[in-house]
Amino acid sequence: MSSRMAIITSKYDDVHNIKELTTATIITINDTKEYQTMPYNWDSISTLFHTFDKIILADTLCSNDQMIQGQPWKLTEMMIIILQHASKIYHKPLYRLEKQRIVPIPFDVPTSELCSQFWKAYPPHKNDMNKKSVTSIQKVDIAVEKNTEEWVNEYFQWIQKFTKGIIKVHTVSSTSSFHVLGWKKPLLTLETNHHLEAYHITEIKIKGGFLNREANVHCPIGRFWFVQSKNNSYLYTALTHFKPSLPWLVYRMSQGWIHRFVMYKFAKFVRKKT
Repeated sequence: MSSRMAIITSKYDDVHNIKELTTATIITINDTKEYQTMPYNWDSISTLFHTFDKIILADTLCSNDQMIQGQPWKLTEMMIIILQHASKIYHKPLYRLEKQRIVPIPFDVPTSELCSQFWKAYPPHKNDMNKKSVTSIQKVDIAVEKNTEEWVNEYFQWIQKFTKGIIKVHTVSSTSSFHVLGWKKPLLTLETNHHLEAYHITEIKIKGGFLNREANVHCPIGRFWFVQSKNNSYLYTALTHFKPSLPWLVYRMSQGWIHRFVMYKFAKFVRKKT
């Protein structure tokens, strides 16, 4: 019985020129009507591993959002960690293309080395962007034993202190809402995925708030990630596929700049703490 293959790529025309991949299903991260898409969230990744027997990576795994804050290769590293976790729990190995050959991705190779291999093999490619959406990625050195949910709680506490109490975070069960002091309506509403059951990965759904254009969407794709490297040496924090409700130019000049500044300050806080 032949195995079902999926290949994650943005170079659609190149893939089916490879004989072994003529029957592979093309999966894209960018928003396209021609192929299946896999936005960066655990539901999509789980579906991918449930549906296919062989998953082949042939891209730098960039989010293809219109606005990218931070260095894209850090997002590649983070997504390799998440996909390798899925590979372990679903018992399905990951592969990549190497000179038109399908080769396994080993678990014992450092993520940074795998990342450099990806960027060398799959140079940046101009593809369809996810319009008016945002990715922000940070990578911070850490030297303390904490799981990512503890880092999330640390962030929620820190942002209240950093803003001198102007921003309040209210958490009930898995839902956290960010409020400006004196306002009833939340800026953002976040929901932590407690079903992931990974000490080194926390996925947070951006599901509501008046700054979020997906506030009334049934299945929003915007996410906030906290991910630790294999050896717990680094903490990645990332916003992916966030769709702001503010007009795009206004967002870039205000909320977008503020988010970048806040995450820069949080990274400094983490380094100082560790």
